[in-house]
This record gives sequence, structure tokens and C-alpha cells, in this order.
Amino acid sequence: MFSSESQVRGPGPSRPSIPPQALSPADGGTVGSGPLAQAAFGGALATSLMEQIDHGVLLLGEHGRVLYANRVALRECALHGALRLQNGWLQALRQSDAEPLARALAGAARGLRKLLHFGGAENCLPLVVLPLTTLTTAAAALGEGGHSTGITLALLAKRSGTEPLNIELFAQAYALTTAERAVLKGLSRGLSPSALTKSHGVGMATVRTHIMNIRAKTRTRSIRDLLDVINNLPPVVCSTELCA
Repeated sequence: MFSSESQVRGPGPSRPSIPPQALSPADGGTVGSGPLAQAAFGGALATSLMEQIDHGVLLLGEHGRVLYANRVALRECALHGALRLQNGWLQALRQSDAEPLARALAGAARGLRKLLHFGGAENCLPLVVLPLTTLTTAAAALGEGGHSTGITLALLAKRSGTEPLNIELFAQAYALTTAERAVLKGLSRGLSPSALTKSHGVGMATVRTHIMNIRAKTRTRSIRDLLDVINNLPPVVCSTELCA
């Protein structure tokens, strides 16, 4: 039987983050109380934005010092086994990956971009290193004795399937029924129509009817066309609450 899901649950309470000083200087003020408070608000906003992206995002200082890593980056580093965050530094576990990472980070300091692949051929983890414009701490910008810091953006490739929140938002946008949503989620996980009949305890005719209705509502020509649309949805991390 097809079952409904009333909420899309997130990965749990927000973990503490340590964004770079350039993004969130702490002055103890509130938004609107002064320039430093405004900068602090900007830092909190930037951190919140990066936590909503379903890609691993790291902000790195010199030589791979980790200034910030979002929840997805922490998960990917922990699960993949090719990269790790060790004592505040981004490190490659394999010696053959360590030197390319060091060269890419050094190149980023000179304004160069680099695509890297970590791990073996069967379990490859792509990472792109992007130099950001040199950031200046809010205090420095205000003449308060801060300093400039070169920041490197490291983006990990998306390795998992489409987040449940994306499926729910897509289903809401096209007014899919509960049963149609269940079929769509199964298809997005790679299940075939015959596998869906077994996992949900319904006949093939029922599954085919749901797929036909989904395609009609979403104006897609085939299951492959539908999955292409799903896979190209904006990369939004599953929220703790279902969007209305």
C-alpha cells in the first residue's frame, strides 16, 4: 500500500559552526545597532545559506585550514574516506592525493581554479577549488585593526540522490496525489515499475496509471525525461519542516 508522509525531517538540530571572522565578527550587538552588528548578521545569513545547499561547501584559509564546513561536507568527508577534516585542516587520506590538493590550494591563492578527483576510480569524489576575492574582516573595513584573509571555496560533487524535500516541493508544485508522490519517490531512488509493485503491494496496472498521471501533470514524455527534471532540481537540503 502507498503511504503518505506528513513531514520531511532534517538531519537533526543545527550543529555549531565556526564561520570565518570575515563573515561573522562577534560584537554582541543586534541587527541595526551598528556596522559591526550588520556584518555579524551578514555572517549568520551566509552560514544559513550554505547549510541549505545540498552540496558539500568548505571555506578554506591558507594551506587548507578549515574556516567553515557545512553539514553536507562533513557527511561526505566522513562517509567517503578520501578526505578528512583533521584538527581544523582539510587533508587527503591517500598520499597520491595529498600533493595535488596542496598544489590546488596554492594555485587558488594565485587566483587559479582546479578540479580534483579523490579516491579510486570506482569511488571517486570530485572537488573543485575556487579562489574567492580576498575578504577583509569587518573590523578592518571599519578601521578597527582587522586584517585581510584570502579565502578558498571548495565544493564537493553531489554524490547522493535527490533530497526528499525537493521531491515534496516538486510534488506540491504539480499537485500530485499521495500515491503519485510515493511512485515518484521510488522512481527517484532508482526503482523500476516492477520493483514498485513489490515494494508497495500493488499491481502493475496501478503503478503504470500513477506514472501516466505524473507524466501528464508534469508534461514529461517518459520516465527518463521525468527523472532528468528531478535530477536537475535546485540542490536544497532537507529541512526540518515541510515547506508550505
